[in-house]
Amino acid sequence: MSVLTVGETADRLRVSRRTVKRMLKDGRLTGFRIGGNGDWRVMEDSLPRPERPARPGPPKPRPVTGEMTNLVRQIEETERTCP
Repeated sequence: MSVLTVGETADRLRVSRRTVKRMLKDGRLTGFRIGGNGDWRVMEDSLPRPERPARPGPPKPRPVTGEMTNLVRQIEETERTCP
């Protein structure tokens, strides 16, 4: 069972500390208060799992269309005719 501070949670979720506290109060995150000043600790297991990878893969190549098609044809023709 791992616990995080509000600041650590905010960094992981890429939200503000205020948003983390709201999420704790409305039940979207599980945590508890400690000490006399009421600092929160967040249960790491309650953090939402990312729905998509943090780093997307390389962009997919786009099909050659329009003016690019003409340019590609010109280059190919030039390569065939030049020794």
